[in-house]
Amino acid sequence: MVNHRDRNNGFKISLHCPCCTFVPSNNYIIPNKSEELEARFAGIDDSFIHGGDLKVFKKRRHSARAPHLLLMLLPSYRLESQSRHKNHRSKRALDAAYCSKNVQDNCCLRSLYMRL
Repeated sequence: MVNHRDRNNGFKISLHCPCCTFVPSNNYIIPNKSEELEARFAGIDDSFIHGGDLKVFKKRRHSARAPHLLLMLLPSYRLESQSRHKNHRSKRALDAAYCSKNVQDNCCLRSLYMRL
């Protein structure tokens, strides 16, 4: 938690495939160039991050703009049940075994959507 810095164990968002850089303006992939991931969260401004007043943050924390991140993960038993039921219509995609490592010649780029 940001408001308990002494108990902060860290939070890391990293790229699945650091072997290339994606340029969204022209949908181009630059091979063999690592991409840096930058994230900003609503409710936390630079002044707070660089030594701002914690009391001000605690007052804002209960407002609608309080910083938060919601991550969802499909449990493994649901993945297994979906693979057994092939009658559902689904998107064609690369299988998980192909995209599970970040050392392939061809990287898998997937969109990440977050509601903050």
